[in-house]
Amino acid sequence: MKRIGIVLIAICFLFCVNSCLAKEQAVDVGNKICPVTGERIDPQSEATYEYQGKTYHFCCSMCIPKFKKNPEKYIEVIDKEKAQ
Repeated sequence: MKRIGIVLIAICFLFCVNSCLAKEQAVDVGNKICPVTGERIDPQSEATYEYQGKTYHFCCSMCIPKFKKNPEKYIEVIDKEKAQ
C-alpha cells in the first residue's frame, strides 16, 4: 500500500512539473488598432485575448467575442496594420 502511495505521488509530481514546463509565454502581437472596430487602442481601457500562443489587443472586452467567432478575419486586419 505504501508503494502505491509513493508511485501516485511521483506521478502527480511529474505531471505537475511537465504542465509547468509546457506552458509557454504568449507572444504579444503589439497591435495598436482594434481589429474589430478599427479604433486606436487606449491603454486605460484595452482588453487582451490570447489565441494560439499570441496576445491580441482590443479597444474593449466587447470586441473579444466577435474576434473569437472569426479570428482569422481579424488577424488579417492586424497583419495589414503591421505591414503599414
